[in-house]
Amino acid sequence: PIPGTSGLPTAPTFSPDGQWLAFVGGRDGKLFKVPRTGGSATALADSVRARNTSVAWLDNGTVLYIHRDNGLRAVSQDGGPSRTILAADTAGRLVRNVSALPGGTSALFMLCEAGCKGSALLAVDLRTRTTTRLAEDALDAWWLPGGAVAYAGRDGQVYAAPFDVKALAFTRAPVAVLSGVRGTEGNADMVVSASGIALYVPGNGMRSVSSTAIASPPRSPTATASIVNSVPAAWPPCTSRTISSTSAMSPSRCCIPTLVPHSAPSVS
Repeated sequence: PIPGTSGLPTAPTFSPDGQWLAFVGGRDGKLFKVPRTGGSATALADSVRARNTSVAWLDNGTVLYIHRDNGLRAVSQDGGPSRTILAADTAGRLVRNVSALPGGTSALFMLCEAGCKGSALLAVDLRTRTTTRLAEDALDAWWLPGGAVAYAGRDGQVYAAPFDVKALAFTRAPVAVLSGVRGTEGNADMVVSASGIALYVPGNGMRSVSSTAIASPPRSPTATASIVNSVPAAWPPCTSRTISSTSAMSPSRCCIPTLVPHSAPSVS
């Protein structure tokens, strides 16, 4: 455990330089930051949504979080007053899974319909507070080094394509680059590091994606990962059968992701 992160911490997010960790205290509903190696936690904001929450730390020092009223807010990494980016939705839709884009002026987020029966990936311009709808049936999204965005779908696949941060738009149609990612209500069980390494739990997407969805069978922790159907100058689909896998995703040249299998680590 990291000292200073007690109180049912959730939504841990590293600072862009990797030296700090922001998180939401589940007991008190506050946004904190703490040194990566542990120490005294500093409160940045209060009235934070503690359940199904999300935090994004932008490279200009802005920290985005979800307010208790379900709106999206921004606060400085040094604390101070917060500002509203997106007001609470009157139709019962929820902001989920906020993710940083480079430049500090925009971010990605998932908009979950009432009951999370449907979801979509959107981008928001923090200066104008305008949003752009990017993809349907998305759960989580991440910026990849080299200029692309990847997102996990409700079907258990991960899609990716080059992305224009200024226009807040894909420059090519996203295609599947990875399959077999487990999903829960409104979330994909997957994270991606700043270097483009993905850690995920295999599965068949959201179990509630359809009434005929079938739970995935047990998988061997020593099963191998493979890349199949590689297509030059495109994002090829990938599959994996590992319990815990890493996938290095990069849009450079042929945009071919590599999968490295790992056994599931023990948690102490």
